[in-house]
Amino acid sequence: MGLREDFGWFGYLLPRLQAKWNALASSLAVGVFWGLIHLGNWLLPPGNPKRDDSFWAFALQIILASILYAWLFNNTGGKLLPVTLAHAMSNTVGGLIAIPDSYLLYQNWALLIVVLPIVLIFGPKDLLRRRRGEEMPQARVPAIGT
Repeated sequence: MGLREDFGWFGYLLPRLQAKWNALASSLAVGVFWGLIHLGNWLLPPGNPKRDDSFWAFALQIILASILYAWLFNNTGGKLLPVTLAHAMSNTVGGLIAIPDSYLLYQNWALLIVVLPIVLIFGPKDLLRRRRGEEMPQARVPAIGT
């Protein structure tokens, strides 16, 4: 299931947003859209499987993961495999372990501890690593199919 999301959000939308905005703003926008797509899981009619955890905690998790995945995407030259593997690992751990609703809170703190240094060290402009004094080329990471 995550593979379709990765192609859509990171193979198509993220590069197009990064052509206009910096990487942090673009990944935040992707995260907001990605979270809203999942809102239906909390709004299902009675009798259907419905999530009991907090939508807002889940949305924060998606937004933080979006920044992490954008960093992976940009630092691998626009390759989706690292994003797909990270997303699959996240989904697998969540699916295999029966965890209480409070797990989202801990996962969000863990993601924040990872994402905050990424933004501070690599910078919000492109979330790319560079050597000291190295200037980044003007070209952006290409979108899939372009």
